[in-house]
Amino acid sequence: MNKIKIIHISDIHFEKNEPENQGLVISSFFTDLYNKIDTKDRENTYCIISGDLVNKGNSDQIFNDFYDNFIIKLTKVVPIRNIYASPGNHDLNRKIVQENFDEHNKIVSKEISETEFNNFIKTEENLIVKKFSYYANFCREKLHLPNFNLLGYYQNPIPEISIYFLNCSLFCYGGFNGIEDKGLLKIETSGLNSWIQENSGRTKILVMHHPLEHLSTFAKSEIKSMLINDIDILISGHIHEQELDHNYISENHGLIKLGSPQLFSDKTDLNGYSILSFEDGKIDSIEYRQWVKRQRKFMSGQEFSSSENGVRNFTKIETSTQDIILQKLHNKLQKSMKSYSITPNWVERTLKLNSPSSGKKKDLESLDYINLINRPKNYQIIAAPQFGLTCYAKYLSLKAWEIKKEKWLYLDANNWTYSKYHSDLDDALTDFGYELDSISCLLLDNWQNTLKESHKILENIKRKFPDSNIIIFSNFHDNIILEGLDSEESHEGFEQLYLCELKRHGIRSIVRNLNIDNQIGEENRVVDRLDVDLIDLNIHRTPINCLQILIAFLDNFEERPINRSKVFNHVLKVIFDNPGNLFYGNTLDEENCRFIIGFFCEHLLTNNKDYFTESQFHDICAPFCKENYNTTNTYDLLSVLKNNQILVQLNGNLRFRFSYWIYYFAALRMKISQSFSEYMFKKKHSLYFPEIIEFYTGIDGAREDVARMLIKDLDTLSKTVHAKVGVNEDYNPFEDIKWSLNETKIGVTQEQLIENVQNSKLPDEIKDVVADKNYNTVKPYSQTLNNFLEEYEVKNLMDLTKSASRALRNSEFISSKLKEDLIEKIFSGWQETMRVLFLIAPMLAKNGFGGVGGARFKLTEDFPKEYNECLKTVITSMPYNLNLWYKDDIFSDKLILLIRKYMLEFPDPNIQHIIALLECSTHPKGWKDSILNYIEQIDKNSFYLGDLCQNLINNYSSLFMNGSELRDTEYLIKACWAKHHTGSPKPGFDTVSKVSDNIIPTRNLKDLE
Repeated sequence: MNKIKIIHISDIHFEKNEPENQGLVISSFFTDLYNKIDTKDRENTYCIISGDLVNKGNSDQIFNDFYDNFIIKLTKVVPIRNIYASPGNHDLNRKIVQENFDEHNKIVSKEISETEFNNFIKTEENLIVKKFSYYANFCREKLHLPNFNLLGYYQNPIPEISIYFLNCSLFCYGGFNGIEDKGLLKIETSGLNSWIQENSGRTKILVMHHPLEHLSTFAKSEIKSMLINDIDILISGHIHEQELDHNYISENHGLIKLGSPQLFSDKTDLNGYSILSFEDGKIDSIEYRQWVKRQRKFMSGQEFSSSENGVRNFTKIETSTQDIILQKLHNKLQKSMKSYSITPNWVERTLKLNSPSSGKKKDLESLDYINLINRPKNYQIIAAPQFGLTCYAKYLSLKAWEIKKEKWLYLDANNWTYSKYHSDLDDALTDFGYELDSISCLLLDNWQNTLKESHKILENIKRKFPDSNIIIFSNFHDNIILEGLDSEESHEGFEQLYLCELKRHGIRSIVRNLNIDNQIGEENRVVDRLDVDLIDLNIHRTPINCLQILIAFLDNFEERPINRSKVFNHVLKVIFDNPGNLFYGNTLDEENCRFIIGFFCEHLLTNNKDYFTESQFHDICAPFCKENYNTTNTYDLLSVLKNNQILVQLNGNLRFRFSYWIYYFAALRMKISQSFSEYMFKKKHSLYFPEIIEFYTGIDGAREDVARMLIKDLDTLSKTVHAKVGVNEDYNPFEDIKWSLNETKIGVTQEQLIENVQNSKLPDEIKDVVADKNYNTVKPYSQTLNNFLEEYEVKNLMDLTKSASRALRNSEFISSKLKEDLIEKIFSGWQETMRVLFLIAPMLAKNGFGGVGGARFKLTEDFPKEYNECLKTVITSMPYNLNLWYKDDIFSDKLILLIRKYMLEFPDPNIQHIIALLECSTHPKGWKDSILNYIEQIDKNSFYLGDLCQNLINNYSSLFMNGSELRDTEYLIKACWAKHHTGSPKPGFDTVSKVSDNIIPTRNLKDLE
């Protein structure tokens, strides 16, 4: 159940806030509100302010005072991103009306059509818009409303609810000369109509300051027509009395009109506010609270609700139990969500238009499932493995039927052949009793372009379903997700969307669901600990990852798992401590499971198998148990693995639900079987598979054998790449680029880069591309670069570097000499990768993207269009990108002393700089002093100092930080600035304190919460 609360406030009239009058009422309001709203539900609590925030909106200062003395207090129970407002007549600047009275009067009294008014009011800097400039600044800069529009804008707090905030105060005089504007007020209608059309299937709430009778005849008529069928709840203020009734009853439901009481006009008045409760997008109840002057506090709003407790309940429309399709879709979703005998509540997911690392402005727009249902087109939804694409596909199918009774057919395209596709399609249609021409959309899960006969299958689908949309769900590895798909992985005619990780309130929802029955610990402690472990383990905020760590918490909440091998050990322990209601022999435990399934995974990997039957499982495992005098019942073992969704069925076979379980069990087997270990390292080239190395080194943190192999192979591969590429090892373009923060960038030129390309050992095709200034054909370039990367083993070097990084992070107990040798080879891998990227930079600047596998780049729309400037930007972005690629593999608090040693001692200044950026983005203990030491050793005019300062500024603006991290970041930004402008080698407190706060950027609190 998706439950939220909306606090509704109106007519605050904030001004002097005198302690004996307004200050008394507002203080009592917050005391009452803090008692009514549980801070644990903060993420699911919203606030609507329906006008008259201040008494006179004549300056920025009054809105700043309102923010400091009201909004900040409100954020104790409501995140800033959940606070919305529409303007009232008191929020405008009356001085504008006074100084331009004749012009204002002429505009208000002029008779114009709806279209003429809409066109006029949208013109920039017209008098009507100008009088709301201070209010508009408040909404943009303080509330950080991303799509704020003074005329009207909407927010979707949850997918099931959409709220439109209409400015009906445009023609108000703001009380100037006591002019009565009732019946004169016009509204901009095009945005309102677009909102209604785009948000079908949601509960629609219209918020406006004035009641309907204050609008002009035309505006009133327009709103009334919308209220008949298109709007569910109307919220208004201004009249300073409460009105709640059911009018304009439509065929299916009644309209709720809610006129809010004023929060304050005077302490002797009847002041109040309300709290609306929603469940799954439908209003459940409204609770009123009223100021009682004799008691000097807020109490039950009997005057507003006509009930003793101040609550008005609403009747829900029950879903029919006869809807067989709905029940079947719901059951299929529940089955997919079930993991380790636990079925968590659904946590709402969002989609982005671009990859997570993209800098495009349209990344600000998030889409939800209703957006997809209301915008029928072909989509390709992309995510890393274990992000939950299968569950999301089945959720879409359920919701499309639930909202619009549209038939969206789910198909699993895993291992499809042309004949298997036909068979699966027939089975799915038969299962639901669907006809071909009734399908509105096909959902193709586990789709890859590399699928055998994929083009033929897709063309057949388009012929069979000419009027149906297609949504394909594709899993790609992290590096591809970060940098975007190339032409071979994308689909022409399909809009790409990226499934996002959970936000913190999603994590809290999962914790709350599991904590109800299991009592892991106090909710806030569990959420904080889970969030920290996700970061420390460097794994995504996905439901399955959250669930696995929470299961580990069930075993021992105080003991902290430090790597995924230990997390999975905890998961198995919990499973086998409570395997279900069946009786199992006493030898069935997690240790026997690891022993037997490790051997079985050896069989799968040595025979290149992904699928198996139950009989094949027993045929392999039972003789192994007998040979090892192990009494485990393999039938019971298989049942436990199936019941906990470690193994799942697909088309009559069994497979591991997630591939990482195979790698986990295989790593355990490698530890005890020398022959299998040798097979994996020599024939399977496991050093190049970071996930296997992560599990193998995480078993006990003492796998010195793999550390030695990685050191040897990294050294060989780095030297091979270095020799074959043939770039001058002394070449460093950053030496020629100076501090560039808000100043002209000087130094590196196109000619310098091209000269190095021509003198290198790169293939002639790449040299020719760089030399040809008119060349801009993408496909041959892509092929040329592909050949280069394969020939020069750059991709292998990057994969091996990633494996080595994870191995080092997990290898707590190998010798210090091995740790030093391994990290040196990792940094050498970074060096060679940087050299290669320097050389292909001209091609990236010319074509806009390039690379395959681990060495991809895709330029965002923010890059300069002029070639030479774009080339410089590509070059200067490389340290940031190298840090982005590798920080999640190598960083650990337990490695920080080793990492810092090389930030000051490694011979390559580029690698030192990337290490500094890593510290700035991870904030380990003592990071401020460490970065100050780095600042001391770099030149005041260097690229490194300017880039460090810019990265700190970007982190301050966009990363979640606690109070001490924010203060440290502010200090370091000023230290960089002070060194550049004063030349002080290591600016001290006195020097830094003289730097203006103006260089510190604004934090977007809405995006950070």
